[in-house]
Amino acid sequence: MSYKLTDNTDRYLSKLKSNIKDAGVDILYDYVNAAQSAAPHKYGQLEKGIKGKIKHSDLGFKIDVTASAKDSKNNDYAQIMHDGDYNLGAGSIAKGEGYSGLSKETFPVGQGYLTNPLEASFNSYVRYLQNAVNNTKV
Repeated sequence: MSYKLTDNTDRYLSKLKSNIKDAGVDILYDYVNAAQSAAPHKYGQLEKGIKGKIKHSDLGFKIDVTASAKDSKNNDYAQIMHDGDYNLGAGSIAKGEGYSGLSKETFPVGQGYLTNPLEASFNSYVRYLQNAVNNTKV
């Protein structure tokens, strides 16, 4: 009787990197969509101004989500709308709640439109990534 042992480390690592990259992209898209759904709405500039990018490394990634929206005087009001104290207008109220498709979490529209979705969904994002790693097969 004989046994053959095959080293699949390279194939496994390649598949693992691919799974991590795919999970990172899924998380990025979900986070951007969740932030857009939680952003206050008047004319839609703030929602459109929420952008995300991802930078991949060997076995990981970094997500950067930013918001920018200019008023008629070219002042960026994204930070004020995130941190400020204000009453929501009709367009924002009509949105209801923000929502994350990956975590199934909801959060209020308005102040904290970038941080609330991340805080509400963070553990789900970690589990999603963990599943991508655990489900890596050669």
